[in-house]
Amino acid sequence: MADPAPIEYQRDIGAMLGVNPGDLSPSLHAQIGNAIDDLIDDWREELIEVWPRDTGHSFVMWESFRTGFVVTLRNPVEYAGYVRPPGGAEGESWDTLREFFERAAQALVATFAALVQSDRRESRGVRTAQISMGFDALRSSVVAAQSLQVLAGSKPSRDLSVFRGVSRALQRVSSAQRARGRDRTRTRVR
Repeated sequence: MADPAPIEYQRDIGAMLGVNPGDLSPSLHAQIGNAIDDLIDDWREELIEVWPRDTGHSFVMWESFRTGFVVTLRNPVEYAGYVRPPGGAEGESWDTLREFFERAAQALVATFAALVQSDRRESRGVRTAQISMGFDALRSSVVAAQSLQVLAGSKPSRDLSVFRGVSRALQRVSSAQRARGRDRTRTRVR
């Protein structure tokens, strides 16, 4: 019998971008945080479509969240690492989800790489200007930047993404129905 295989996966998007989140401007920090939240939502939708419902306990045990720029995907169920779609290889379901996340994380990094570099150049310029500016001038520029951030707003939340994924999953043919359609000679043993 194989060893238990709960899943504990972490990916540091900040490290992928080569930046410490505290070094970014508040605006860019918020943009990247929102993009990571969207990435997690997309991953959850993929989870709904990919994870077999034959393993309902392992499906409901998934946790996905971010702390700063670090994303954690976790499933404490002992056999989670071995879950597979009908007719698939052992662990194929997790492999599919991990690959989906990795591709999406790479796309996110590619999207923000130029903005991070630009933010670094601007912050170096701001630091140089801060030395020459007085404290009052610096305070007024911070207030102006904060008011611009409020005016700019943020991307609407994706609260319904899980609902969309569930509705798509309910419209799809279940894994059991697909298996019955493909091979009627097999018998199912529980």
